[in-house]
Amino acid sequence: MKFYNYLLSFFLVLMIFSGCKEDKLISPLNQEGAAPGPVTNVRVENLHGGARFTYSMPTDEDLLYVKAVFDIREGYTREVRASYYTNSLTIDGFPATDEYKVKLYAVSRSEKVSDPVIVSIHPLTPPVQEIFETLSISETFGGIHLTFQNTEAASVAVTVLTPNELGKLAPVETFYTKTVNGSFYSRGFEPVERTFGVFVRDRWGNLSDTVKVALTPVYEELFDRTKFRALQLPGDNYVPQASQWGMEKMWNGISNDHEDIFQTMVGSGVPSTFTIDLGITAQISRYKLFHRAGENIYSGAAPKLWEVYGSNNPDTDGGWLNWVLLMDCVSFKPSALPVGTYTTEDVQYGIINGEDFVFPENVPAVRYLRFKMVQTWGRTDFFHISELKFWGKPSN
Repeated sequence: MKFYNYLLSFFLVLMIFSGCKEDKLISPLNQEGAAPGPVTNVRVENLHGGARFTYSMPTDEDLLYVKAVFDIREGYTREVRASYYTNSLTIDGFPATDEYKVKLYAVSRSEKVSDPVIVSIHPLTPPVQEIFETLSISETFGGIHLTFQNTEAASVAVTVLTPNELGKLAPVETFYTKTVNGSFYSRGFEPVERTFGVFVRDRWGNLSDTVKVALTPVYEELFDRTKFRALQLPGDNYVPQASQWGMEKMWNGISNDHEDIFQTMVGSGVPSTFTIDLGITAQISRYKLFHRAGENIYSGAAPKLWEVYGSNNPDTDGGWLNWVLLMDCVSFKPSALPVGTYTTEDVQYGIINGEDFVFPENVPAVRYLRFKMVQTWGRTDFFHISELKFWGKPSN
């Protein structure tokens, strides 16, 4: 009983002392105070499609960030913030090299805003315009070939247009890219003259003009994969790591699959070769190589460097006397990121679309192709390929 009386007395004393204290609420600093001072000593560095500001901070203790407010075009206002831990701020998204006004504000923890400091900028050539100005469009097998420069590695969309069944220009394909040296193919067209249009869009909706050209795609046809056969020459590396990974997997029409691949035996080595009988003699215009799906893209045993040879009378002893080099091939990784890391653009290019390799125009018509795998993206003891597709003009 004494214990309970003691406990009750303790709580009564505690309540008396608590009642004597003034209640204090935790709230943002300077909630009722003045706005912070503005930034000073502002310097401007004009960039491609934007600008970088450096400045001196105001001395207000509760300064939280500096923000830039600006219009990239009529009706589109943007805001970019920079922490008080830094004295610089970069803005982008401008569609032209015109003069633009930017308002810089210092902002407190209680969201009090300073008077604006208005700065004029003159952006350098925006990426959308650079890409448009360097855009080259030429006819190729089955369609057109686009090349351009994107020195800022900006995220853009390049859209191809061509007349629809009503005769009006309509989008047929869009390439999303950050690559510095752009190179894309739009195919699937008959060898008759038609108009193609191309325009560029960035992530803020800025658009380039549309360039229009009249071109005639070069004739080609997709080879019948059911005629392909593995030709097992002495010295070739055609034995798979597992029975379900045989050479025939490269022409079964299935790609973008982690397990539907041709894989040589672990320890069989690189360089190594394999040979395909196309079942027809043809002048080959191009082919696609589809990488294995999954984490192996542009890494591990994925092909990186290889050579393609052609023949109509392969040496039965596995020699090279009757073979002619048709082309050297280098796997291209759009992102150029280190091995082991990749982007959605890499997946789209190497797995979904397949890497595109165009043969020189003067290559002879051949029936047999021999691939010499010289280097992979990582491994030195085996390689794997998901799918191969070939196009060209059959001669028989």
